[in-house]
Amino acid sequence: FYPNLEKFDKLSVLFRLFSTDNTNLIEKISLSTNTQNRMYPRDLKANDDSQFHLEKELLNHQIKYVRRRGFSLEEIHTEFENLDALKAGQIILAYTHLDPTGAKRDTDAIFSENYNRVFMNVDVDRLVEGYHLLKKIERRKQFVDEEIRSKGLQRTENTFVTYGTYHILAICSVSRRIDSNLDDEMLINQSINIISRVLKRAGEPAYYTFFRNALFTRQMLEEAVQKDLFD
Repeated sequence: FYPNLEKFDKLSVLFRLFSTDNTNLIEKISLSTNTQNRMYPRDLKANDDSQFHLEKELLNHQIKYVRRRGFSLEEIHTEFENLDALKAGQIILAYTHLDPTGAKRDTDAIFSENYNRVFMNVDVDRLVEGYHLLKKIERRKQFVDEEIRSKGLQRTENTFVTYGTYHILAICSVSRRIDSNLDDEMLINQSINIISRVLKRAGEPAYYTFFRNALFTRQMLEEAVQKDLFD
């Protein structure tokens, strides 16, 4: 295909040029004006120093940190476990900051208004601890999903596990701070029992509403602190 370039002698292209040193404004412009290949806050943070630092630190724990979306198969370290940046942010919010509601509901904010709170000065050891706990919680979730499919919703216990993984993780964090001798399975069982009690006292509302309610979340975490639960 050979176009007739003479037809383009008087071609004009409309564009707008922005000049600023304000990094926050640069991000806002990039997000609001890019409609063909949409950019997300995560894309803009992928090359941030804190992301590179976290990637390097996690490699010491045999974990490949996936900073950006759309990575190729060649970039996956098959000998390491892969931890996506979004999931890492959710773990940090739930396990370190005890904010499972934010981890579940406000995922867009993890790479925007909550970015500094989540990714500045990350306790990598605590992130790794939370990551391995979450994997065990997700296996519980998978088991409950399979029970629901085989037995039905009414005949399966603790079906809320399919909705409340980050709440379970946050309660595990509180419990481990109180008693570091508790093993992972005991932590998870205890956390599930706490949620079950709070859920019943609340009148067993819809899970969607229950796990997005900050008051119920606070009640779960407060109950985890009570010493009589650990006797």
